[in-house]
Amino acid sequence: MALAHVLWASAQVPARASGSIGADCDYSHLTFKADNGTEVTVSVEALVMTFSDGQLIATNGEGTQTFSLMELTNMRFVLRGDVNGDGALDDNDVDMLSDVVMGNEEKNNRCDVNADNVINVADIVALVDLVKTIIHGRYP
Repeated sequence: MALAHVLWASAQVPARASGSIGADCDYSHLTFKADNGTEVTVSVEALVMTFSDGQLIATNGEGTQTFSLMELTNMRFVLRGDVNGDGALDDNDVDMLSDVVMGNEEKNNRCDVNADNVINVADIVALVDLVKTIIHGRYP
C-alpha cells in the first residue's frame, strides 16, 4: 500500500442504505467528522459499521458510536503511528509522541502505536521503527 494513498473519503452514503462493513486494514483508527465540525475517532480493531434508518453505527471493543448520515461529512482512516493526524508518518509524529510520553502534550487515541493499551516509551520505539521503515522505502 502506497503511503501517498488518499486517506479522505466522502461519506455521502444514501440515507436508506443498509448493510455492514468490517474493517480489516493497515490503519489504526477511523475519524468521523460531522457537518458541525465535531470529530470522533474510533479504533478499527474489531470495528464493524452498520447502516440502518439513516444512521451509521460503528461498534468495536471500546463501545458503539452512532452518527446521522445526514450530518456526517467526512470519514478518514488514520495510519498507525500518525500521532499528529496529518496523514504522514515522520519525525513530527515522533516528536509529538515523545512530548505525550513526557507529559508535555495531551494524549490522543493515535498515541498507542504498539496497540498494547498503554502509552509509554515502547510506543516511541515502535513509531521510530515505522518511520525508519518508511525512509527505507518499505511500509508494512
